[in-house]
Amino acid sequence: MISLELAKKLKEAGLEWEPKQGDFYWFVTPDESQTGFVQSNRGAEGFKAHVDRCRGIVCTYVFAPRLDQLLAEIEKRGFIWA
Repeated sequence: MISLELAKKLKEAGLEWEPKQGDFYWFVTPDESQTGFVQSNRGAEGFKAHVDRCRGIVCTYVFAPRLDQLLAEIEKRGFIWA
């Protein structure tokens, strides 16, 4: 699991996210009084259901990629890793 801070930096650097089954993400309230780490068990549907349950609470959602997802993004951007 990557930290919330690293996930935020990846988001700021332009890492895009379309929720898929098995993805992990952080949700954070503006004052950071409530944070949580969630695994999406139903992909985009599960993510939308989570957002719907949080109505009334403004949250930021930050993708927390797994290692395989990070390596795929590195390759997609034309870099080599070893």
